[in-house]
Amino acid sequence: MKDTIVKGWLEDLNDLYSAQTNTYDICAQAEATTPGIHADECASVNIDTDLQAPNASRKRRRQRQAYKELDHEGRGEEQGYRGRGRSRSHIASKYTAAMSTPTPSLPKLTAATTLSQSSVTSGSASKRSRSPARKVQDLKNAVPPTCFFAIGHTGVALPDAAEDLRNQATKARRLKGLLDGSIRLQVTPYLDPCDAQDDDLFNDKKDPQSLEILAVVQRVVRNTTRCVEDGKSEASWGEEVIRPLLDLAASMTGDRATIENITAMNIHPKTLLPTGPGIVEFPLEGKRVDYGMYLEPTETEAKKIAYLHRESTGPDDLGLNQTRGYLQDKPLLWSAEMKKTVSGHDPLLQIGIWNSALFQRLEQLFERRRPGIKMSDMLPIPAIVIRGPAWELYASYIVDEDDRGRVLRGLVDIGSTSTVIGVYQILKVLEAVTRYGVDRYWPWLFEALLE
Repeated sequence: MKDTIVKGWLEDLNDLYSAQTNTYDICAQAEATTPGIHADECASVNIDTDLQAPNASRKRRRQRQAYKELDHEGRGEEQGYRGRGRSRSHIASKYTAAMSTPTPSLPKLTAATTLSQSSVTSGSASKRSRSPARKVQDLKNAVPPTCFFAIGHTGVALPDAAEDLRNQATKARRLKGLLDGSIRLQVTPYLDPCDAQDDDLFNDKKDPQSLEILAVVQRVVRNTTRCVEDGKSEASWGEEVIRPLLDLAASMTGDRATIENITAMNIHPKTLLPTGPGIVEFPLEGKRVDYGMYLEPTETEAKKIAYLHRESTGPDDLGLNQTRGYLQDKPLLWSAEMKKTVSGHDPLLQIGIWNSALFQRLEQLFERRRPGIKMSDMLPIPAIVIRGPAWELYASYIVDEDDRGRVLRGLVDIGSTSTVIGVYQILKVLEAVTRYGVDRYWPWLFEALLE
């Protein structure tokens, strides 16, 4: 009897070792094939069918548990407790019942499963539907959906207006003629030696504000270094690095446009928000962006905009954009969202939600005032995404025949605030994007909606 039990225990230990080895192999395979999954986290992550432990291993684990219970009760009988113990037939029936109990199956993790979904325990589909969106790719399942294409994507053609905007930005950031020749002596100490000797880097212009702009550029570069080295907050980045450049870009329009800090400006009404898994539970600050470039309407334009209030159907049906308050009657030309290099929220997701809400508001206005205009004919809305010192240009537009699908498309890498040349590239692109809003986007919107 004892030899049989010992032999069975040895076989069980051997099975346990084999099952653990299989588990380590499974975790290693999951780590190699599934981005973001580490072997030490394998036990808490749902894995696909081809990565699951074999059914035989799960069966052996149940057998071992049943063996332990059987052996424990059997030894009690051998020690003279037969009167109070269970009968062997009862123990055998208990073992059979244990072996027949079904084991819950593990849910699968596919390539399309989001990070928020993979962290949910098995069998909780309702929890997965309530988990917040994490990445811009999650918006493809929203209503209306937003498709995302990164910078450099070549599989889908750009609309003509978006193509023109990208070309303008690309031309603006070119190194040839980037700096005014009038400040060559002053800027040379801050340039790479090779750049300082490059005559093509300088143009023949003599802007009277060149020295003032250079002072801002130098300060932004110094502040960028401090923010990186000291690990400063996003608020410090915004105040010391981002805002000075945005204000400078707005000043180049002759007070036609202004920069607004809209970190506390919620989307209103909430019905403008896209709907779908994770959108409602997305944090409030994740549904708005940091800065917006707004047009200052002329007196004539302001009177035309005032007609919208007369035609409104209620307090939630006001203004030209997705906000309520002092900015609701100002056209939004472009938005900017910034994040430190490491952040829990995807800035592109926030831009995608923000611009989708703007499209929704403009769609309501077009349906009431110009029902014959298709939203897919609307000009793209630019967006600036800032990740630490790096700046990128994106555009949102509508292409679907049913006017429901949105696209968030990367256009060009702008530059970096870590270098003087990079800051000048950013300023040139900001000027080009703002001019697009003032000279092209707003005239089209004004004529299509208000004339």
